[in-house]
Amino acid sequence: MRSLVISAGVFVCLLLGALLGMAVRGKLPGHHLTSDSKDAVKIGMALIATMTALVLSLLIASTKSTFDAQNSQVHQLAADLAMLDSLLGAYGPEASEPRAMLRDTVREVVEGTWERGGSRAAIFGDPKILVAALAILAKIEALPAVDALHQTMRDQAAELIKSAGHTRWQLVAQDDSSIQIPFLAVLVFWLVILFASFGLFAPSNATVALAFGVCALSVAGAIFLILELDRPFQGFMHISVEPFRQVFK
Repeated sequence: MRSLVISAGVFVCLLLGALLGMAVRGKLPGHHLTSDSKDAVKIGMALIATMTALVLSLLIASTKSTFDAQNSQVHQLAADLAMLDSLLGAYGPEASEPRAMLRDTVREVVEGTWERGGSRAAIFGDPKILVAALAILAKIEALPAVDALHQTMRDQAAELIKSAGHTRWQLVAQDDSSIQIPFLAVLVFWLVILFASFGLFAPSNATVALAFGVCALSVAGAIFLILELDRPFQGFMHISVEPFRQVFK
């Protein structure tokens, strides 16, 4: 919802910038609208347009890369837990208690905070998860190793839960947003200036107004994508819980 509200605000600001440019045009003296004046303004606006395009493209690429990386970490975490569950199941009835604890913990995370759209810290940083993970690890290390196979399975299970814990802390540590408000404000300021310059030399008719509306909507859509990808566990474009559902269904 936050990204949608900000994007709608950007859309309105860009339209107002274009309308402001049109309004200013009607009040300027004729010598301010000569071809030489237009060329000079266009040169300056071309510089701002180039900077804005570069920043937007870099932001989309950066946030998409971060989204994909964290999605991969979630799949890796699900894979580690699935392997751990399989190992505990193959170990025998002695491992039924830590296996049940593992399934209960995963189910609580998936059906609780994650489905409600919580942040990464709220989903993976809950102290209860750490307590449960340490309890499961203690149960695993206490399993009797009746032969070499069971000892190997026990050691692998312990390594898997440690690996899952490491991935979990990585996800928690990345909870801060990479898009700072001052940075976004400067970018929107550049865009408003551009749209104002468009309106400054554009004729006032329905076709131009429609074109400005489509352009403003496109730019607001790009801002929406950036903000959505920056919060991969919240909003409309969030990382799915299905990998965990498929493993522990």
